[in-house]
Amino acid sequence: MAECLEELEPPVSPTGSINSVQSCSNSTALSLSHLPPIKLPPFDGNYEDWEQFRDRFTALISENKDLSQFAKMHYLTSRLKSRASDCIANIPVIAENFDVAWKTLTARYESKRRLLSLHLSTLLNLMALPRESASDLQATK
Repeated sequence: MAECLEELEPPVSPTGSINSVQSCSNSTALSLSHLPPIKLPPFDGNYEDWEQFRDRFTALISENKDLSQFAKMHYLTSRLKSRASDCIANIPVIAENFDVAWKTLTARYESKRRLLSLHLSTLLNLMALPRESASDLQATK
């Protein structure tokens, strides 16, 4: 019986490269453990804020392998406000619905035409500086 098991499951021997990868990830985890947690700002449906929210949510939550689908869905619904929250209000908060909710949001806010129009209008509405100076440039904020 043991011989049959050995044929089906060959023994795995640890290699130095696996150990070095594990020690590297352990040292990274230790070096990051003293940092304060990164706060994910809420998203209220303002198109100007979508790209920043999408990038942060993807990096911190969506691509985090340690989080369950339910946890991801919970984080998503907890960070959405007003119009953005209304967009997925009818989707039950269960693990199976995270991908559906995320696709619904991206379909709504990933409008390339709207984002391009928003960026162009921001550029075109910049005020001309009366003179070239650092103080005038800072005053345009």
